[in-house]
Amino acid sequence: MQDGGTAPDEDGPLVGPGYDRVDATVFRDTLARVPTPVTVVTSHIDRKPHGTTVSAFTSLSLDPPMILVSLDQTSSLLKIITESGRFGVNVLASGQASLATTFARKGDDKFDGVAWYMDHDAPRLAGKGQWLVCRTDQFTRLTGYNIHRGCLALVRRPPPMSVAALAASATMLVVLEGVANADNVGGVFRNAGAFGADAVLLSPGTCDPLYRKAIRTSMAATLRVPFARLDHESGSWADALADLRQRGFSLVAMTPREPADDLEQFASQTKHSRLAVLFGTEGAGVSSEAESAADYRVRIPIVDGIDSLNLAVASGIVLYRLLAARAG
Repeated sequence: MQDGGTAPDEDGPLVGPGYDRVDATVFRDTLARVPTPVTVVTSHIDRKPHGTTVSAFTSLSLDPPMILVSLDQTSSLLKIITESGRFGVNVLASGQASLATTFARKGDDKFDGVAWYMDHDAPRLAGKGQWLVCRTDQFTRLTGYNIHRGCLALVRRPPPMSVAALAASATMLVVLEGVANADNVGGVFRNAGAFGADAVLLSPGTCDPLYRKAIRTSMAATLRVPFARLDHESGSWADALADLRQRGFSLVAMTPREPADDLEQFASQTKHSRLAVLFGTEGAGVSSEAESAADYRVRIPIVDGIDSLNLAVASGIVLYRLLAARAG
């Protein structure tokens, strides 16, 4: 990358064996002029100019000078840039708004009636806008890595399991109520697998455990720990929880609020052989409807001034303590 104004002539060769590094002050001044990034990225084939408006433009580093310009992978300009070996970034000035509109449309005649000239082997729009030139070999080196880390899979989603099938032989169920965050869902599944919970039941509003981020966060535990959607034909969440009680489970609602039993005390004193432990969203915990339906309200004691624990952390503490009590 280099500042177009550093060369002795408008169409001269780049200086230096690699690339002519732009002065940090010039680079900072150029990028400081972009309160709302609007650029026209240009390149050429045999000096026939091509360009498009790009708003996905930002600075990454002053040393080395680095910018980020995002183009659609199907963009014809991207193919031209690859062939030409370099591209220009025209940072538009306040009086060049019409250029943004002109180059945003489709077609090969965008340069008709537009003043431009070659600057460091890239088409530069005439006017007061700032100007940067980049080489594609540098661009490739900065971004050329495999985002999937070499591992891809195409799988068939298994048929949904029923609550009745999972509850038939289970002694420890985890119930998630309204947990929409994929990271938290994945973390809970990872804990459920690590500490030996039999299955996870999901309220209608809880994130899909087979969402890719949930799978990744769970370290693939969502592919191993059985799960089912917990609902009721009446549409009532309270009725769905009551159905669990009818199947022989005691309902334990984890809550940050008082009054509630201390986790340690509950774990050491409970005699119930079948538990369904309810977790809600971070901060708020389970709903008042779930608390009312539960047999026990239990909390993890924490110091004053801390609102709550991360759901994945809390579920790990609870499952370890309850399952360790059984093992002991």
